[in-house]
Amino acid sequence: MSSSIIRTLARDHDLDPEEILKQGNALIYEDSHNGMFVTTFFIHYNPAIFTLDYASAGHNDQVLIRKDDSWEIIKGSGPPLGVLPSASYKGGSLTVEPGDMLILYTDGAIEEKNSKDEEFGLERMIREVIARKHLTSQEIVEELFGLVRKFSGTPELFDDFTVMILKFNDNYQFSRIFEAKTSAIPLFREFVYQTIKVRNLEDSQRDDILLACDEAGTNIVMHGYENTDLKNPKFECKIRFTGDWITIVLIDSGKVFHREEVQDPSIEDNLSGKRKGGFGVYLIEKLMDSVDYSSEDGKNFLVLKKNFRNKASNGNNV
Repeated sequence: MSSSIIRTLARDHDLDPEEILKQGNALIYEDSHNGMFVTTFFIHYNPAIFTLDYASAGHNDQVLIRKDDSWEIIKGSGPPLGVLPSASYKGGSLTVEPGDMLILYTDGAIEEKNSKDEEFGLERMIREVIARKHLTSQEIVEELFGLVRKFSGTPELFDDFTVMILKFNDNYQFSRIFEAKTSAIPLFREFVYQTIKVRNLEDSQRDDILLACDEAGTNIVMHGYENTDLKNPKFECKIRFTGDWITIVLIDSGKVFHREEVQDPSIEDNLSGKRKGGFGVYLIEKLMDSVDYSSEDGKNFLVLKKNFRNKASNGNNV
């Protein structure tokens, strides 16, 4: 019941973790029986800006391991959910980088004791995680569980063992596949808009990106798949934020695009009807800071980059 309440409240992205726990506590208290309560550590991760917002309701502190192997404790304050009819919670916010790791755990992962009555301990857990950072999150957790069991010297642990490890990387944080139809272009444009709007972009920068993507998507649909026999053609859009840059990659399986065959635009020739097309490519390259075309294994890759800290950014570094 408590998890359902928190999940429902978390759907409202206008609520920060502190408010989610505050409202969740009031609802859980109303339905709690026989003094039942629950501890919670709530985290909201925004991959677009690499931020973690968090708050705690009587839960043990969590750990953020930086890519240089330094680490810090993430803590909040507030009573467990369901103890008091009204309560306030205090959390915080921090920025993560590719290579960082977040350890979420329950006290059973560090309070297990050996035959000498020594606890496994938080620092030991952190050291063991760092020593295995080259492994996947699942592999780290499995090996950590084995270490705790071996440390205890008993077949069954005294308390529950719950550990979750989140690894932050520089992969493309947002991805979606669209049908290569003109009717999909507005959906594609809306996807890009919803993805980049969380960044502090100037209106002109946002408009540049949207217009460039609109042109690129239209070129794929109208020209890339023109006169091809592919059934249900599609194109994929991937978006990544790194530092001050936004990178957008469009991937399709249409005809190979040869940039060198596209002449520079001529207003006179286009207006007179001597030449058609060419403006879309020119426009994309003027709106973005970097444009790159490549093809490999039957797929075409268009990489668009924009530096959103550069207020005068309208270059054409191709």
